[in-house]
Amino acid sequence: MSRTPWGDAAELRERRLTPGRGTPREEVERNQRERLFAAMVATVAERGYEATRVADVLALAGVSRKAFYRHFADKEQCFDEAVSAMLDATMEIMERLSQDAGGLPGGEKGLAALLSAAAAQPAAARVCVIEAFAAGPGARAKLEWTVTQLEWLAAGLLGEAQGAGPVSRDLARAMLGGISAVSYRMLHERREGELPELAGPLWRWASSLEPPPKRLPGERTRAARPAVRIPFAARVPTERVLRGFAAAVAKHGYADATLSTIASHGKVSLSTFYEHFDGKGDALAAALALVETELLTATLPAARAAEGLGATVAAGFRAAMDLFASEPDLAKLWIVEVVGAGPAAAMERDRLDADLFATVTALGGGDPAELDEIAVEATMGAVHALMYERMRSGGAVELPGLAPLLTYVAVVPFLGAEAAWTAAVSGAEESESAIRSEVR
Repeated sequence: MSRTPWGDAAELRERRLTPGRGTPREEVERNQRERLFAAMVATVAERGYEATRVADVLALAGVSRKAFYRHFADKEQCFDEAVSAMLDATMEIMERLSQDAGGLPGGEKGLAALLSAAAAQPAAARVCVIEAFAAGPGARAKLEWTVTQLEWLAAGLLGEAQGAGPVSRDLARAMLGGISAVSYRMLHERREGELPELAGPLWRWASSLEPPPKRLPGERTRAARPAVRIPFAARVPTERVLRGFAAAVAKHGYADATLSTIASHGKVSLSTFYEHFDGKGDALAAALALVETELLTATLPAARAAEGLGATVAAGFRAAMDLFASEPDLAKLWIVEVVGAGPAAAMERDRLDADLFATVTALGGGDPAELDEIAVEATMGAVHALMYERMRSGGAVELPGLAPLLTYVAVVPFLGAEAAWTAAVSGAEESESAIRSEVR
């Protein structure tokens, strides 16, 4: 039987705990979840995701069907949470860069640690690298998030190996793609034991990906590091409901998103939904508060690191647009669908945005009390109009490219054209000519 991050699958039934005196229920439930994760990984690694049934997992884990559905809505949620936990562990390995890997350069250290971990836990590696693509959107989204994190890390390590600054996002993604292709084949052929030996040859190949002498047309520069996020499926029930709400509204629109659809997207029952919210309107208000919290978490650290009003606002917009690009459901709720929910919801969103703008300008040395209320309201209206148009035409992925224009529009009434232009293009990915054509 397969070794898993939660123990040997052959020993799962022997690890069962019985609730009672001296054994807290929380410990029993944690034990059940770990055994279910282990059984899911072992079964999927052996049979594949599609062929795995809940009954197979229960038989191996020694957990009752009733207990399974107390923890998870279905097979997909159990699989998603197991994959999320394993990918988070992968990121920890890469962050440490394998302190015990000897005197290798940083990039080769990290790669050696990653390949050694895959060889030591082949079932987990097979599930994450191969089977996650066959599951639902939750596992794929977590996998894509992890790849983006690794891309950010790889850009710096590859540049370090070449004695230069971080390479472009595209070169980093190409490097990860090559390593992934080799790893995928070795895992598929059950030759994972040979992976650690490939760290040297693969890193030599990766190091040969020298940056072009000039930026290629369409080549992406290195992006800011994505915000660290708790895996969707591991969030507390309240937030899972809210993110399910955002996903349902993003897909169906606010008017057509039924409570059943919202509960389904959040992987909770209707009774769980009503434990936390009185109805759709109550969930909408809480979801807007969640977006505000995410925006504060993303923008304030970036704004604090900047100096001067223009640079602070620019940093805030870049962070906010990067957040929305990584959270397209929340972006669509905040920018597009909130208008369809009625004037009260739209005005509440506008109020929250104005408060955030005042906070960011204060960090840049401005005095919110001195800001003209009509000018601030009009500025936020202009920002919303630009984001709405970009969301409707290209989706959330296009929003980071809008940050320079948003910065210019937001600060030009207060700083004038020249200073606003300087703030808008400072640190932007777009070329100066492209930005100038938009702000005209």
